Amino acid sequence: MPFELEDTSFLELRDAGEMNLIGDESLRKRLSSYYRMTGGGVIGEILHHNPVYREQIRGVTPTAVQKYIWSHCFRQLEGIEQELVDCPSPIPEQAAGAVLATYRSTAGLMENLRYWSTWLEVSQLVVGSADQQARALSAATLAESRR
Repeated sequence: MPFELEDTSFLELRDAGEMNLIGDESLRKRLSSYYRMTGGGVIGEILHHNPVYREQIRGVTPTAVQKYIWSHCFRQLEGIEQELVDCPSPIPEQAAGAVLATYRSTAGLMENLRYWSTWLEVSQLVVGSADQQARALSAATLAESRR
């Protein structure tokens, strides 16, 4: 499931014409720029990406194997954090070999996996940068509110 960025409070402030409540014009501009790049902007687009690879791999992986993985080999942590857990195979080695052969013979699967892998790396860079920017804006907003 794609990650969702929320900018509700900012949009309400902007749409109500109340941006002047933030006295520092530079901070207003930085906040506007940040929210333009996140929710509906470039960062939002990166995080909303639903890869073809995901559809392909789930389409050729037996349903029973997928259900087993989600119920025994996966853990949902806080927020969007997830963890794969080491677990025994739900199917015999010969059946697992057949699934792998299906993966190998699925047209475009490896190309889409490479694309998705690169997309994830780029996403981490972009999200890391957005996180730093958000923390700086949070500190500046707090400082502005104390004036």
